[in-house]
Amino acid sequence: MSSVQTLNQAGSWDLEDYVETLSKVPTCPYFFAFKLFERASICFCPYNYLLDPVFRETVSSDFAGSVVIIDEAHNIEDAARDATSVTLLEKDVLAASEDLKLYLNKANVEGTLAKDVTALINLLGAIHRVMQLTRSRLVQAGSLTSSAHVWSGAEIEGLLSAVGLGADRFEAVRLSFNRLNANIQKESVTDRDNLSRVDESQFPNSATLRLFTYIFIMLKFLYNDEMRRIQDYRAVLTEVSDIQRHHVLPTEDSNSAGKWLSRRTSAKVRLVESKTLSLNFWCLNPAVCMANIASTVHCLILASGTLSPLDAMAAELNLEFPVRLEASHVVPLDRVFAASVSRGPLGNRLCATYANQNVFTFQDDVGQLVLEACQQVPGGVLCFFPSYGLMDKLIARWELTGLLDKLELVKRVLREPRSSERFEDWVAEFYEAVDTTRGSPIKGLRGESVTGALALAVCRGKVSEGLDFTDDYGRLVIAIGIPFPAINNPQIEQKRSFNDTARVGQTAARCANPTLARLSNHASSRSPLKASLASQNCVAQEVAAASRVEWSNSPSKVPASPARPPPGARQLVLSGSEWYEAQAYRALNQALGRCIRHRNDWGAIILVDARFVEQPARYLSGISRWLRNQFRAHERWSDLSLDLADFVQRLTQITND
Repeated sequence: MSSVQTLNQAGSWDLEDYVETLSKVPTCPYFFAFKLFERASICFCPYNYLLDPVFRETVSSDFAGSVVIIDEAHNIEDAARDATSVTLLEKDVLAASEDLKLYLNKANVEGTLAKDVTALINLLGAIHRVMQLTRSRLVQAGSLTSSAHVWSGAEIEGLLSAVGLGADRFEAVRLSFNRLNANIQKESVTDRDNLSRVDESQFPNSATLRLFTYIFIMLKFLYNDEMRRIQDYRAVLTEVSDIQRHHVLPTEDSNSAGKWLSRRTSAKVRLVESKTLSLNFWCLNPAVCMANIASTVHCLILASGTLSPLDAMAAELNLEFPVRLEASHVVPLDRVFAASVSRGPLGNRLCATYANQNVFTFQDDVGQLVLEACQQVPGGVLCFFPSYGLMDKLIARWELTGLLDKLELVKRVLREPRSSERFEDWVAEFYEAVDTTRGSPIKGLRGESVTGALALAVCRGKVSEGLDFTDDYGRLVIAIGIPFPAINNPQIEQKRSFNDTARVGQTAARCANPTLARLSNHASSRSPLKASLASQNCVAQEVAAASRVEWSNSPSKVPASPARPPPGARQLVLSGSEWYEAQAYRALNQALGRCIRHRNDWGAIILVDARFVEQPARYLSGISRWLRNQFRAHERWSDLSLDLADFVQRLTQITND
């Protein structure tokens, strides 16, 4: 306790100094930090610590009466759903079962504890049998896909009963795990008190304990409040195939001994397929997680430059947010160039739908557009694709046609790595490429002067999610297409279906109210997202009129956010299509926000897709407020190119002066 007081009196600690100081005494800096956390007035942490019920239970954190500020909250929906979901991989279930069997035999466990461990082993065995049985039936029926089988509502109850986790058995099995966990903690503490080295091999490993912890936390949400939340879950059996390329060198013989082997000429490529079977309990409603937090804290603040559309966020989280702010950017408008284009330099219509992505004319014209843009803009250029699949296709095509070689004469071309291991080195390489060419003159459209770096990246990737490309590091952002989530992803499929069902139920309930019934036919010609927001606006106005509340409608160049229902009036949840569209725009807005990072910064943003030009009312509606009305639509690239050149020349001169 005196050590805690001493550290508290020292004030705020730098993390490295804190770890170094505590490493000199026999204690764990990580667990010692929890003691400081209990006394802290301000705590900084990743927000998954706040959302993760396992972490909160582990540290016994109490946020009652606290002010909680969640920065970069644009991913809060996904994080909240993940926090109350669990995925059981077949390999993890089998490994945990073997781990407990080893513990049962090795530690000479007896009595009640032996019965508890046996009950947990039986539970894992039942889960594995259900996974195998369901898979075999689907294989026999010839219907096994990436989303093999779905249980919902009462079907989930039946599934849980089948594996021994029904309502009548859940508490008993959970108590078995709690007794096992308590015994492990007791044995560990005893060894430490006796100053003996803790032999962790004599206990079940942490992966086994973590697996059970997440299972029981998830089931706690399911069984609370008379299973009211079970409709918010789907249990899905999935089997995902992964094809990997392995380079195999030929076996050395007497003729090849001592010689160099060329991988290109001698190595053979072998395709190896691996399958991952998993049973997923997916929470499809982020409100399940957020309700518990919002009901205890004094104030919850969500902050991000890309929370828009705000009504969609509030509806998903089932929170009112009575105070909202959509602020303008601090950068003067004359330092921002925003444009959309429908045709490339070669004259082809550019629309990055799935049907067009394999068309060579589309691929070539996008490449030519990127090249000519890079020839006009010095410094760093960020080109974002909606998916790794499209990025790989275009790069392969550009390598084949020689366009990639032309790009490398103008910019250092760097492709975002999929692995996080190389990412820091990749970023450093990008910054260095810009630094070493800073001030290089632009030699015109046909010049060959290297003037910075080109990052080829994907929306929702690491480059788009928070990196700072200030000043010369980010003078131009090019966004190819609209980054809709993968439509055949089983979790996306279930989420869209869930929202459609919830929306139908809400609409039926509202139509039963005579005052609101006529709203069901509102704005059918609008985009799915705009129609939803407009519908919510009408609902709010009707309720306000009935209660004689005045709503402000101050004129503004930017379309105002729809009026919100008064407290207690539940906002319409987004339909599956509306939710799907909102996810795309959050990812797009994140990518567009990588450049123009401070008041004296400047940069250009180009949306490459005909949909932004041909239907701006629909496709620009989800863009962040600060940028939405800045976009100028261009039918031809040549017109946009002239405007871009004038902008770059003007701002470059101002910067140099």
